[in-house]
Amino acid sequence: MNATDHTETYEMLSKISRIVSLFKEQFLDAHPDLSPWIYDPALRYLIDPHSIDLCFHFPGWHPTCHSHCVLTQIRFSENPKSADARIIDIESMGYTHTEPYWRCRSTTDDWDFDGISPPTLLARKKLEQFFQDVYALFGYSDHSEQSF
Repeated sequence: MNATDHTETYEMLSKISRIVSLFKEQFLDAHPDLSPWIYDPALRYLIDPHSIDLCFHFPGWHPTCHSHCVLTQIRFSENPKSADARIIDIESMGYTHTEPYWRCRSTTDDWDFDGISPPTLLARKKLEQFFQDVYALFGYSDHSEQSF
């Protein structure tokens, strides 16, 4: 679900703003898009109400991320606005203008990046730091200790 759809409370607005800041700490030239999904009634069934989805666009091709943008989906056990919600996983995908180039799902212990052209080691480390910071933002200092 688009991040903008979760901005009804100050607390959630603050967390989404912090997620943007955390990504920009790692990739200064990224421009956030808090509504990466179009509202098409035919595709409405694909929207996960238990996720916060946002995209980060680069001005052109990012040489270390090997992409034009990074779509990030933060998935929760239930509606993120719920006090009992906990992060299930974070998935990021690097896209060219026409197709996904790589993917990383943060539930794996080794932070597996796969795809046509995964990010460089430097970009992987920055993305891993971003994932860890997002987990910490939602109350987990080490996501590997969670029970998935």
